[in-house]
Amino acid sequence: MHLDSITLHEVVLTRPDGSRGEALIVQATYDGHHGWSEIAVGTTPWHGVEFADSAWLFATQHAIPVLLEAPPVHPSGTGVRLEGLKGHPKTKMALELALWDLYARTHSARMLDALGGGSKNLTFRAKIGIKDTLQELEKIADFEINRGITALHVSITPGWDIDPISMLRSTFPATRVIADAGGSFHPTEAVVFKTIERVGIEALVDPFSKDDTEATRGLASGGGIDVWLRARHWSDVAEAAHSSIAGLMLDTNEFGGFRPLLDVATYCMEEGLSGVLEPGGSTLLAAGQAALLAAATGLDAGPLAHYFGQWGRDIVKPGWRPGKHGLEIPTGLGTGLTVDRPYLQRQTRRTETISA
Repeated sequence: MHLDSITLHEVVLTRPDGSRGEALIVQATYDGHHGWSEIAVGTTPWHGVEFADSAWLFATQHAIPVLLEAPPVHPSGTGVRLEGLKGHPKTKMALELALWDLYARTHSARMLDALGGGSKNLTFRAKIGIKDTLQELEKIADFEINRGITALHVSITPGWDIDPISMLRSTFPATRVIADAGGSFHPTEAVVFKTIERVGIEALVDPFSKDDTEATRGLASGGGIDVWLRARHWSDVAEAAHSSIAGLMLDTNEFGGFRPLLDVATYCMEEGLSGVLEPGGSTLLAAGQAALLAAATGLDAGPLAHYFGQWGRDIVKPGWRPGKHGLEIPTGLGTGLTVDRPYLQRQTRRTETISA
């Protein structure tokens, strides 16, 4: 494939409540066509070693020059071009996705078809954190269900566990509920999960900390409740396959490219593991690409509802909306999403273009 340039944009966006956030956007260009993606990193290294400034340096000083000097013949070869550079899987993933989008647009094709095709309708999920009252939780759940979600990922913690799950199951019996403990329980508190099991949930995510592997294995092998774990590396996936784990919440961006992600998806299917892709990033661009990756790999998409309306105005033009019977894949060339370029430029705090 051919490349004229690759540009990074750091944009500042405003939420409906007036607070602000940032997003790091990749723009790959050739002959008037543009491919887009978002690097799913935060502004500080509190949640990982890869963050906005490190991603910017890695991309502009190392990864982008490599891609422009010798562009891959096909976007699937992006990982091979970058394999000599260590680390920064999220930045590598974003660069590859921008090339996939550009490749599809220059060939007048949909990105999903370029990736190999797949399901065009996914589970529409929402995540709800810890709330002050059951009434507040019910109000938020009702709002999400009214806009079409069919599965709720609900955070639980000691003291906020049985009651919220019981309320949701009795109030919204047709909605699937996944309880996400976030590793907050001690093995001595596992009795709580027996009650939650009787109430009825689809799965329990990360019941104990990563250090409590024996407790997790014991709960998973006991039957009755499906235990899911978060996986960010191949070692997490392999460990789950031998621990009676029923499913994995896979970090979309930590595997560094479409091919490794497809390999993980294939492995999950062979081992009988459910697989859900957890999206990263903050814009509808990131959400759309996570949905496309889920569809192309045969996995399901993680919670995406919060991306719709997260900003007072997104960098993606309006058009993609949840369907009545699930999350429909965007249609149109490339990702099927249109970036509002004038608005993006107005919101850009810093930008850097590297040309071939």
